[in-house]
Amino acid sequence: MVRPHLSSRPCLNLSPSYLQTLLDALPTAVILADGNLRLCAANAAAESLCGRSVLELKGLHLADLL
Repeated sequence: MVRPHLSSRPCLNLSPSYLQTLLDALPTAVILADGNLRLCAANAAAESLCGRSVLELKGLHLADLL
């Protein structure tokens, strides 16, 4: 389920390394997007699902994955 986060605030207010640790602990693919629907974080399961690294995913528009 995609739930857009329609705020101008940055993607969560956690340190990047802490956020990545939390996301990578989840077995389900998780992709976070900002208010412009640009990907700002993803976990290892999302990497496997999309066939791209987190670094490749960051900054893409959500529509680029469809």
